[in-house]
Amino acid sequence: MIVHIYSQTDPHGEAVILGDREGLIVLRDMLNKAIDGNEPAYVTEKPLFCRDGEGYHCFAIKNTDFEQYSFPYTSEPYTNLSGAYPLSFISGQKLRELLGL
Repeated sequence: MIVHIYSQTDPHGEAVILGDREGLIVLRDMLNKAIDGNEPAYVTEKPLFCRDGEGYHCFAIKNTDFEQYSFPYTSEPYTNLSGAYPLSFISGQKLRELLGL
């Protein structure tokens, strides 16, 4: 289940999701749950992997108030814009629960 998610480096930059079929299905299923569900956050049921074998979970957070969050850009000077990382609004207990820990 390989999925690479490449973030925008700057405003108007492209974001790319690259994955094998199985990984994209896991991502799709999580997004469908986030779209249809009533919870504020969802996580992939199975871990995804980079091609080097490092595993991770992907989160979808349903929200309409984007002012409180930082921008997703990864290149300077855009990384220093104000706002919080999206997972910082989810309690540690809720994160553990979402991850099944």
